[in-house]
Amino acid sequence: MQGIIINIPNGKIYEILMCETVSNCSESKNYVIFPGMLTGEAKWGAFYGCEAFILPSHQENFGIAVVEALACGKPVLISNQVNIHTEINAENAGLIAADTIEGTEKLLEKWYNMDQNQKAEMAKNARKCYEKYFAIGLAAKKMLNALAEN
Repeated sequence: MQGIIINIPNGKIYEILMCETVSNCSESKNYVIFPGMLTGEAKWGAFYGCEAFILPSHQENFGIAVVEALACGKPVLISNQVNIHTEINAENAGLIAADTIEGTEKLLEKWYNMDQNQKAEMAKNARKCYEKYFAIGLAAKKMLNALAEN
């Protein structure tokens, strides 16, 4: 089984509970790590080294980390509370579920049950989704067009 990196803000009670849960589970304690906030090369290494990015958030106005994962060509497994889920779903660039424990379990189960060809196709779609909706050049062009209209 591949390793899982879980990033939770340091010092939060949730982090303490998650660490305790993982350390008490013999099946997961050897492959789940909690590195804290990743920046610079460590962050990009984690993105490029992962198979998929998971963010089962209760609310994200935009989800910059989701867009960063898409830019790296990584499928995203997100909740329907990440406000860019419509674009991701439209491009088949990831999996979307409710922001519940059951929803997160469904995301992981569905990903786990996909074959390598399906995962590879979704990875290609992830980068295409980034280029279509979120690339800086496109955003700048849209802004210039909006300014020109006013």
